[in-house]
Amino acid sequence: MPRESIETVQMRTKYGSMIQDLLRECRNSKNSQLSHTRWEDSLTLLNRIFPSDRDIPIARIGPITTTADDADVWYTTEDDIERMMAQNFILHKPTVVRSRQLGRRGQGLDHFLEALNDHFGDSKVDVQDPSTKTKAAVSSPVCDVIGRIREGADIPAGRLPINLLNLKYLGQVPPAPAFLNLRRFDVLPAISSRLEAELTGQAIAGKRGHAVMVEAREVDLDRSLTFSLFAQRGAFTGFHVDSPDATWVCLEWGLKLWIFATDTNESEMVKFTDEGDNWVPESVVAIVLEPGDTLIMPSAQLLPHAVLTLADSRMTGGMFMDALRILESIEKLLWISIRPSVSNEPIPLQLLRGWSHLRKLFYDRHQSTSDRARFEKITGLLRENLSCQFDDSAEEDIWVPFGAEQVGVTWKYPPTPAHSTSCFMSMCSLSVIFNEILIHMYDPLSQNTDAEVQECFRTQEPAFQEWWNRLAPHLKLDPLALPPMAPPSHIVTMNCLYHTFKILLYRPMLTGRGQGTDESSAQVKGYLVACVTSATAIITIFDLFCRTFTMNYCVLSLAYSVYIAASIFLLQVQATPDAQQAMAKLSYCIQCLDQVKNFSPVINSALNLLTRELAAIGMVLDMPSPGKSELYPAARPDTSMPGSMNPHADESRQMPLPPHQLFQPALNHNFGPESMALHPGVFETMSNLEPLGVRVVASHESENQSSFG
Repeated sequence: MPRESIETVQMRTKYGSMIQDLLRECRNSKNSQLSHTRWEDSLTLLNRIFPSDRDIPIARIGPITTTADDADVWYTTEDDIERMMAQNFILHKPTVVRSRQLGRRGQGLDHFLEALNDHFGDSKVDVQDPSTKTKAAVSSPVCDVIGRIREGADIPAGRLPINLLNLKYLGQVPPAPAFLNLRRFDVLPAISSRLEAELTGQAIAGKRGHAVMVEAREVDLDRSLTFSLFAQRGAFTGFHVDSPDATWVCLEWGLKLWIFATDTNESEMVKFTDEGDNWVPESVVAIVLEPGDTLIMPSAQLLPHAVLTLADSRMTGGMFMDALRILESIEKLLWISIRPSVSNEPIPLQLLRGWSHLRKLFYDRHQSTSDRARFEKITGLLRENLSCQFDDSAEEDIWVPFGAEQVGVTWKYPPTPAHSTSCFMSMCSLSVIFNEILIHMYDPLSQNTDAEVQECFRTQEPAFQEWWNRLAPHLKLDPLALPPMAPPSHIVTMNCLYHTFKILLYRPMLTGRGQGTDESSAQVKGYLVACVTSATAIITIFDLFCRTFTMNYCVLSLAYSVYIAASIFLLQVQATPDAQQAMAKLSYCIQCLDQVKNFSPVINSALNLLTRELAAIGMVLDMPSPGKSELYPAARPDTSMPGSMNPHADESRQMPLPPHQLFQPALNHNFGPESMALHPGVFETMSNLEPLGVRVVASHESENQSSFG
């Protein structure tokens, strides 16, 4: 057996007793109240990793300059590792970089908690709480977490340590190792930059005057490039491997025990796959990270590791990939994709979305035919294992209008990319926001409190803005700059639903329930502007849709959007009966819904609600007779024989119909705050009105209007 280095002996002497004392505290904390909790699981694992009758197995430490193969972990300086990396040295062992500023990283617990409050004081943070019975993190208010951390963990007293693993970096300049600035380690940032340009449509190198970076964060590759960690003394994380590739972590203050599996043979990896973070290797070694230490877990290496916090600690870290080891790195990704239980983080979807960029970076550096063939083979296997997440081939499929072929139209819809995948993903994230609104604002049992409604508005209003900022340009419809013809119908529907859900968020703020006691008339006016702007956007986009595809292609979700838009125009008319512009828009909505009911009878209940409310204030709309004065001609089914002339063909329809007269000229003047110059009394009147229900049902008698503010 190789002789231990001086550094190994010194580490055992310095920290052996401290580690044993902490383990003893943990063992003595076991009681019936903690049965079946994360804490009990952690104690079981710690007892198996570090039996009470054995010394702590400190790793064999060696200098990187000798590249000693008998060392478990290399230790080096910033200058030495930077020089070696510049010579294309390949790391294949865990390596600790001792900083020249040893012990000067960070400014302690108080500074961290103040920064956490400054950045996220009104938000929530994911907490690994060992007192819970589930492995999932708990989302807790930041102010509560700060209070718990200030109180301190006390294992004998039952105050168990918490772990914050999902934090943004809270400083100006992350303490990343300088060698990561070498081009070979720029793979992940390069993919992120290319995706930013792809997703935003702005392929511009340089600083921008707006938050383009936010728009590119459709998934989480960029967030993995830099992160922050905090844990209290006694916090423990079981064995796992990092995804997508290499990791660096710098200990700013505190003490960490990093535990490595020393035997990763096939049988051990089978056990690891089966047991996940409950796995305990046959043999382990450990090192203690001190303030200023930066641990590098190298690219393309499978390094199962666990972590025990010896003193309250803050770490900063990040992920990287080595261009010299891309093949080995994607083999590691493939291994993880087959065995997802071995990692505590999923493979970032943005990396998968940017696979073509990774391929280009690889091909630029590797000319070998065999290497390229190997890359493509691994790519194919990854596609098979991650087909639901990885295959976005439908994104560029050519879309054609659904349903029966249009007749009486002498133009054809031009070849257009479907963008099905990106639209579906965006719609899913929008649905999450809508779910929060339904639960916390529109409980059918009328159990939402005013405070709950206001809190929902406070959290979901920025969520809407973030969603819109992140939405890819090819999915956005700007009502002030609409294209000459509608994009694929699912894109139209998503844009209309965005404005519909936004109205449902703002509407309670107009009608009393959501208004706080300290809200000014200017704030309430802002809510009205938001509602009317979205309502006008809905009917403007809907007009484009009907002019392009005819009314017969209107699906129920689009008709529902028109109904919700009508509910806002109705509130305006009820508050100010002589509001001609609002009345014109309301009339348009009602005529559209009247036409839709011919092939979607459920809309009749919405029409009844609208006409009943108008009748209550003495207003009656003159509806056109059936079959006459339709807003939009319906496409007629072709009953003629092949090759015959259709007598109903509208030969003049060479392209989409011109806009409805309501939208001529364009509604630019109807979108700005200046168009809402209403008497302050209108807002007071509106706050006392009962809005239409949000449900469209078969019979309006079943509508519990009082339940839907």
